[in-house]
Amino acid sequence: MSRPRLLITGLSGFLGGKLVALKPPDFELHGTCYRHPVYPDGCTTHHLDLTGPDLEPLLQELQPEIIIHTAACSSPATVESDPTSALPINLEVTRHLAQWCLEKKCRLVFTSSDQVYDGSHAAWRETDPTRPVNSYGKQKLAGEQLIQQLLPESSLILRVSLLLGPPAYGGSSFSEWILERLTRGENVPLYTNQVRSALGGGTLARGILQAVRHGLSGLFNAGGSQDVDRLEIGQTLAAVTAMSYSYLQAALFSPAKSPGGAAPLDISMNSDRFWQIVGDCRGSLREELTREYR
Repeated sequence: MSRPRLLITGLSGFLGGKLVALKPPDFELHGTCYRHPVYPDGCTTHHLDLTGPDLEPLLQELQPEIIIHTAACSSPATVESDPTSALPINLEVTRHLAQWCLEKKCRLVFTSSDQVYDGSHAAWRETDPTRPVNSYGKQKLAGEQLIQQLLPESSLILRVSLLLGPPAYGGSSFSEWILERLTRGENVPLYTNQVRSALGGGTLARGILQAVRHGLSGLFNAGGSQDVDRLEIGQTLAAVTAMSYSYLQAALFSPAKSPGGAAPLDISMNSDRFWQIVGDCRGSLREELTREYR
C-alpha cells in the first residue's frame, strides 16, 4: 500500500525541520526550502521560492495528498517594520495552497499563531474573539479566515505558541536566542509581563503528525501545558543546560521602547481540545526543555 505524499513547506525553518526530523515512516515526505537548502535523509527536498512561479509546477508534478504549511515570515518585529514585504509569503502563498487544495481535494494544515489574540486576559480559547495588535497577528488571522472560507471541512488550523529547542536543520527558537547570548557572556533582558504557553518544537511536531493521522479538521490552540513569562523560560533553560543565571535580567515590555512596536502581553492559551484528541505528550516547561537539550 502506497504511503500518502506529505509536503511540508519551510523545511529549513524551525518547525518544518522538527517535523521532518521525526522521519515518520507512514508518509512519503517532501519539503520545500529556499534561502537555506537542506537535504535530510528520508525526505525529498524541493529548492524553490514559494512566492515565485515555481510553486504551481511543483504542486502539479508532486500531487501531494497532505500539505503542512509552516513557511512564513514569523518575526513580529520584521513584519511590523515592513508588512507589505511579508504579505507574499504570509498570505499569498497561503491563498495559492488553499485554492490548490480545494481543486485537488488535498488536506491542508496551516500553522497560525497565538498572536491573533490581543493579550488582554489569560487562558485564551478558540472561541474567544481575535483582535491582533500587530501586523504579524493580522496576517496570520487573514490566512486563517481565507482557509476557513475555502476549506471548511478539509483544513486544520493550529494556533502555535512560543517554540523552544535547538533546530533540526535550520531556523531558530526563543531558547536558542537566550543560549547564544549566555554563551557569549551577554546580558539577556527577559520580560516578566509577557506570558505564553511555550512548548518544545519536537512536542508540537509530534502532535501535528498525530493530527494528520487522525484526519483532524478545524481550528485549535496548540500550546504547551504551562503558562510562563520569558524570565521563567530563561531561568529554567539555564538550570537544564547548566549555564550561569548571572546574565539573565528581569525586564518589562513596553511598546514605546520596542523596535517591533505593539505586542500582546498575556496570550497564554487553553489547548486542551487539541491535545485530548491527538494524545497529550506535553510536559512541564522543565520537562520540555530537558527533552530538547538533554
